[in-house]
Parts: sequence; structure tokens; C-alpha cells
Amino acid sequence: MTCSRAEIQILLEKLAEIKDEKELRRTINEYLKRLKAINYSEVDIDFFS
Repeated sequence: MTCSRAEIQILLEKLAEIKDEKELRRTINEYLKRLKAINYSEVDIDFFS
């Protein structure tokens, strides 16, 4: 399973809509846990660029 640029763009747009900091952190942590379940070699994402 890989993440397409379009899927990442949709995720970023959804995250941008979240106004509550706690909800934003919880959502980001949830997605990070999902990514950890995916083989890192298949995911080309730099969250901190």
C-alpha cells in the first residue's frame, strides 16, 4: 500500500480544516500510527520538510 500525492493532498486539506489543537494532534497521531503499520520502504513522505 502506498500513498499517492492526491491522497496526501486530501489528508492535508482535512487537517487544515481542524481548528482544535487537541483534535489536530489526535488526528495526526492516528495517521502516523497507520503509516507505521505500512512498510516504510513503500512510503515516500517527509512530514517535516
